[in-house]
Amino acid sequence: MNLKKLALSLLAVAALWSCSKDDGPSTPTAKAPTITSITPDQGPVGTLVTVNGTNFATTAAANTVKLGSTTATISGTPTATKLAITVPQGATSGKITVTVGGKTATSTKTFTVTEPEPENVAPVIAAQTFEVIESISDTAEIGTVSATDQDQDELTFSITENDNDRFEITPEGVLSLTAGTTLDFAEQAEHVITVQVSDGKGGMDTAEVTINVTEDLPPTGKEEYEFSVAETIADTEVIGVITAEDPEGNAITYQVDQSDLFEINEDGELSLIEGTNLDYEAKTVHNITVVASDGFKKLEIFVTVIVEDITSAEDPSTFVTKWVTAQPSDLVVIGLNGALSYDFTVDWGDGTVEDVVLTNGEESFSHEYAEPDTYTVAIQGDFPIIRMDNSSTPEKLVGIQQWGSIPWQSMELAFYGCTNLAEYTATDVPDLSNVGSMASMFRECTQFNGDIGNWDISTVTDISRVFMNTSFNQDISNWNTEEVITMQATFHSTPFNKDISTWNTKKVENMRSMFAATTNFNQDISNYWTTNAVTDMSYMFDAAEAFNQDMSGWVTSNVKYMSFMFRDATSFDQDLGSWNISSLQNAISMLDNSGMSPENLSSTFIGWNNFVEQNNGPQDISLGVDNLTYCGNDALLAADNLFTDHGWQFVGNLGYQVDCN
Repeated sequence: MNLKKLALSLLAVAALWSCSKDDGPSTPTAKAPTITSITPDQGPVGTLVTVNGTNFATTAAANTVKLGSTTATISGTPTATKLAITVPQGATSGKITVTVGGKTATSTKTFTVTEPEPENVAPVIAAQTFEVIESISDTAEIGTVSATDQDQDELTFSITENDNDRFEITPEGVLSLTAGTTLDFAEQAEHVITVQVSDGKGGMDTAEVTINVTEDLPPTGKEEYEFSVAETIADTEVIGVITAEDPEGNAITYQVDQSDLFEINEDGELSLIEGTNLDYEAKTVHNITVVASDGFKKLEIFVTVIVEDITSAEDPSTFVTKWVTAQPSDLVVIGLNGALSYDFTVDWGDGTVEDVVLTNGEESFSHEYAEPDTYTVAIQGDFPIIRMDNSSTPEKLVGIQQWGSIPWQSMELAFYGCTNLAEYTATDVPDLSNVGSMASMFRECTQFNGDIGNWDISTVTDISRVFMNTSFNQDISNWNTEEVITMQATFHSTPFNKDISTWNTKKVENMRSMFAATTNFNQDISNYWTTNAVTDMSYMFDAAEAFNQDMSGWVTSNVKYMSFMFRDATSFDQDLGSWNISSLQNAISMLDNSGMSPENLSSTFIGWNNFVEQNNGPQDISLGVDNLTYCGNDALLAADNLFTDHGWQFVGNLGYQVDCN
């Protein structure tokens, strides 16, 4: 046991001996530095440059850094991979070197030493004066303050000392009034403020700016005017011209003070307000005040308008017509509506003026002319309806010259039977705002062809027979027909052939005979008209010899009556097979003697047969096809099916040919 302990002790001593410091490793050799990049690679003296690399000393003193041959000072604490220097005074462009422990690294890039920026020179502003009229607005420029800068820096202006916050200046130096403020020559003729200019680099200067205020003198001119005008002067005519001038040369504006009758425009032209008129019987003299203003000062001008009396036929508010008598003591009878009351003045044009009051159901009033001549009759007052169907002398009415301001209640039968009504010279339009019916308005006025395209018929629901048997052929495409329900025989027996494709027909229920015997009409109404509400199209194009438009797109689902619709419409040759005939009850003579070709008639048979098969009706329809021919086996089968299975009758001389063209 003792021998084992001795052996262990000897081994421990041997181990301690082998691990003594005299046998430790030698100190390692320092590694050479490297430079991987420099940032930036150019700049003036004083520029901070970051040097990136490896094996830099971590104490500033252990690194020697040079720019070219000039030693640079290290900024901050370096690390083994980064150090920062400032470009030293006297340095020139060159490589950057870092020496550590006698070993040197050199940058691959050359650092370029640039010229330093020159020292900033402050801008200069001198005292300035502006002159401005006291009426200047807060949106107008008083002037632009100026300053100079040797360095050509961008300058910014501001006010450091204001005058009761009255002024403001933009950064560019534009001087103006603060919003909501004004100048007053009498109160203060001079304002002084201090303006500062800055170059944004610390340089600045200030100067006093003086604003001298000049007086705004009022307009000058004649202060009293007198004009004499006829009571019939239109609201578009000039009563007189008023003039004024401004000493400063500013534009003058005019205004009529407190008047609901007169107005004045920018040129000083005095006139009536639109829709108003003068009346000698109501007032012979009007005194008004016109104010002329330069926008700041005013001139009051006193104006007297003297109203001159004239005959009522020249009054724009009167209803004026023209009549011809053929023999001495000839009578002119004007028809009325006996269910209404009348209270009006009539100037018969022969020196006779009378007041007429009718409340007992009278259906006309009359006047006897001593000599045969042409007379102008003017009516003014409560005259709601004219009904020439109640006149015994409708042929003596030859012209309509003016509608006046009468608010008509109806135009139904207004000029019925006035066969000599050929002159239509009215430039105004009738007031139809209360009118629901124009039915037969010009019916049997065989010579009538007046230009009435500018009428407003937006309240009218009935225009049936309005032009029946007239010479009418004028543009009425702008008529607003959106309320019209009845268009029966509207153009019956007229030469009418104008574009009415844009008419609103959405409420129309009755188009019976609308273009019957309208021998010239051939306008495209196929794609625009809405026919959803129409129930009656019978006789619609009866004897309309020129008409031949595609109507395949019409909605006919509510149409019950198509009898005589295209009878004798000798040019009409269209396929109607796409029509919805679900409501059809009567088609007697519908296509008799029309221009429908065998091909289109066959397509119509086929289309209608398909509809009837799919919808189980309509049944038992008598279809007028006199003097027409159809063709092809499909059409033969379709017609036979309609006849055999659905009770249809094909009435008239109907031909058949085996082959279609």
